[in-house]
Order: sequence, then C-alpha cells, then structure tokens
Amino acid sequence: MQHTLRANALEAGWIATFEDVKVLSLDCFDTILWRKVGEPLDVFYAMAATEPFRRAGLTAAMRITAEQGARRRNWVLNGSMEVTLAEIFRQALPEAAPGLIEDLCEAELACEIDHCFVYQPTFELIREAKGRGVKVVVVSDTYFSSKELSRLLYAAQPALAGLLDVVHTSSDFRLSKAAGIWSRLLPLWKVEPAQVLHLG
Repeated sequence: MQHTLRANALEAGWIATFEDVKVLSLDCFDTILWRKVGEPLDVFYAMAATEPFRRAGLTAAMRITAEQGARRRNWVLNGSMEVTLAEIFRQALPEAAPGLIEDLCEAELACEIDHCFVYQPTFELIREAKGRGVKVVVVSDTYFSSKELSRLLYAAQPALAGLLDVVHTSSDFRLSKAAGIWSRLLPLWKVEPAQVLHLG
C-alpha cells in the first residue's frame, strides 16, 4: 500500500500509525539528507572547482555526461544501469591512473558532505523507530557504495552511526529499488514485505 506524505507533515509519531512494522526503510537523499542547493546537479559545479577536478580537466557537464555514459555501457555489458562512482570517473577518463580516480571519488564525496544536512523530522522519526524496537535501514538508489554513503550520513549527523542498523545502495547490488533490490534485501532482514515501512 502506498501513502503520500508531505515533508512538512512528517512527525516522529507517524510510525505508530502502522501495525506490525519491524523494519523502517528510508531513502537517503531528499529523505534523510537534503542538499543546500536548488538542484542536486548544482553540487557538480562546486566539485568542478576542487583540485582533483581541475587537475583532471573535468567540468560539471563532463561529470554529468560521464555518468550517463557509464550507465549505458553497463546496461549493454551487464544488463544493469547501476554503476559505481569509480566507474563514472573511469568513463570520463579511461586512461587515468588509479590514484587520480581515487582522488576524484574522494573529492566528490567531500563536496557532498559540505552540501548535505540531515532533515530533522526524519532524524526524529529514526529515533522514534529505534525507541520502539524497529530496525532502521537505508536503501538508496545511488552510485555511492554503502561505505561511502555511510560516511556521508555520519558526517552530516554523527548520532546516526548509533541509530542506523545497515546502509544498502543500488550500486553494491547492481539493482535499483524499481529493478528488484527488495528481493535481495528482505531475506537479509528476515521479514515479510508487509513488515517493512519504506519512506522516500
């Protein structure tokens, strides 16, 4: 069953309106983390000013195009549109040394950390869920790995490290939410679909 809830109507007690919930699943961006920019792509323009991007000669437009190309390439080769951050930069710079790819990935993550903040109502919902004994997980369609996304989340709000049970990303599983990542996650959580409440 699907419900529509406006962000400004989210309250911690909302979870109490659902019975038999064992897992609270949350999207990351625009649910837990919000960005201090008008559009997510705006962050790429800040990235383009960083030292690794300048050293590589990458612009915001090139970063955007590289992601599109990496997704198309992986679809043709592997039947999946999900890619990692390193694969995006390798698409843009196929001859780059591994060290430069690592520096670019780190620069992008650092830039996202600078531009992200935790949406307080969602944070309070997480605390409420944990207080009720509900498992709290993050499921995000993103090119960040679970390790990278965890760094971003915990940098924005260190208290999340003690509240989130696990972080899953589509790039790790090579499956998005729409493509069926749930079929892989529900057995890991040992729950039935009706026992999961997903927000985002």
